[in-house]
Amino acid sequence: MTAAKPEKKPQRNPLLLLCDPVTKACVPALREHWEKKYRKPHLGLAGWALAFDLFLVVILGSLVVFWIFSADFLPVAAPGGVEVLVEAPLGAASGDEVALTIPFANHLAVTAADAELRVTLPTDAVVTSVAPAGAEDGRTVRFALGDLAPGAAGTATVHALLYGGLGQTETILGQLTFWEAGKTSPTTQTSRAEVVIEGGADEANAATGLTVSVDVTQPLGAEALAPGQTVAFAVRYQHRGTRPLYGLRLRLQAPDSLIEAVSPAELTWDKASTAELAEVQPGSSGEVTGSFVVRSGLRPADLVAAGGSSLVLKAQADYFYGNDRARLLRTSSRPLTIPLKTILGVEAAAFYFSPDGDQLGRGPLPPRAGQTTKYWIFLHVTNSLSLVTGALLEASLPEGVEWTGRVSVSAGQTLDYLPMSRGLRWQIGMVPAFSNGDGSRIGASFEVALTPGLKEVGSVPTLISGIRASGFDASSAATVHATAADVTTDLQLDVLASGRGKVLR
Repeated sequence: MTAAKPEKKPQRNPLLLLCDPVTKACVPALREHWEKKYRKPHLGLAGWALAFDLFLVVILGSLVVFWIFSADFLPVAAPGGVEVLVEAPLGAASGDEVALTIPFANHLAVTAADAELRVTLPTDAVVTSVAPAGAEDGRTVRFALGDLAPGAAGTATVHALLYGGLGQTETILGQLTFWEAGKTSPTTQTSRAEVVIEGGADEANAATGLTVSVDVTQPLGAEALAPGQTVAFAVRYQHRGTRPLYGLRLRLQAPDSLIEAVSPAELTWDKASTAELAEVQPGSSGEVTGSFVVRSGLRPADLVAAGGSSLVLKAQADYFYGNDRARLLRTSSRPLTIPLKTILGVEAAAFYFSPDGDQLGRGPLPPRAGQTTKYWIFLHVTNSLSLVTGALLEASLPEGVEWTGRVSVSAGQTLDYLPMSRGLRWQIGMVPAFSNGDGSRIGASFEVALTPGLKEVGSVPTLISGIRASGFDASSAATVHATAADVTTDLQLDVLASGRGKVLR
């Protein structure tokens, strides 16, 4: 008897096995949607309604795809004209320093000539530093940009202290004015930024009634300070509130890189050093005093650390108000800004031999009566903190000293001799900041001829006298002066000829 073969089950497509759960879940839902959405409401037009909905889906999908591709792949048209933008923080506390960035660019195909950028700040704002160098006129800073070639771009930065009441909006305005070829009037592009005052010193003042200030008491009324100068100051406070202040601590904020020899050591006063600061009753006022010296030998890095060549002083008070000993309050004064005055210098010397031993002069040495000896005079102008403009050097030649006409200058116009007055005049123009003998030397040299008479025998004649330099400090707007001692035949800096200046027979 033959055994029955087992029945062979039909093989199913693996793809169908994978889709079977999806089919079981989706098909009933689709059938139900068809019945409710199309067949029952539209009867014989159900197919047309489905086709219309599918058409709308295709249109919507196409629009989405077009939007994605146009945003990522289609070329973006370049901006036209000249652009300027004022970038500022959205908010700041009253009395805080904010950084304002103003980028600009020329997208024209032609040059934007004589471009000038003007940044106008709110009424109570105080400018602390600008870059690049700009001219400050009250609350407006002007940047002379010159000619902006097509494609040219740059950025100006203004740091300023903003003041205002809580919630007040401060507006910063940027205007870029330029000339286009063929136009009879300039074009101005404008940008604005708004900063909301979020409290700060003024809010504390209004709440507690405490105000603080700082004043320079010596030198009184100084419009500019010079390196090496001693400064005396007073920090004053006045309490107009209704509750006592406890633990009042006063501090003078000043840039460490610009000052030295400060007194008191930390520029801080509290109840340990000043007993009346322990408790300040409503209606009372007072002051603390101190001093410092404007640092001598300031370097460019010192000015960078201080944010500019001005001394910005600010008083700060920390205290507890009334019975609230858990919340330390702070009130700050408005800053006192005093420019630092640059130091202009002039050096003068005469040589017969160069430092390398080459003979520069001619004639007898020591000089002899009735004979001519020729010397070379060297003048050098130095400068410290800031640019000096309109620099001028003047001097005189005494009787018996003649101008030979041999002269050389490294800056400005040539050095002129005025025969009628026997004067020398050198129009230098600009003397950059930190000009000295270490690389940026500004100098002039010229030859003079001395023919002493018998009455000069035994004397050391003067070769040049009345040496003086002057100019205008571009930062402080102060007039600066410098003088140098008369130069004689003693030749103190000439190693080979020094001391051989007395006239012989």
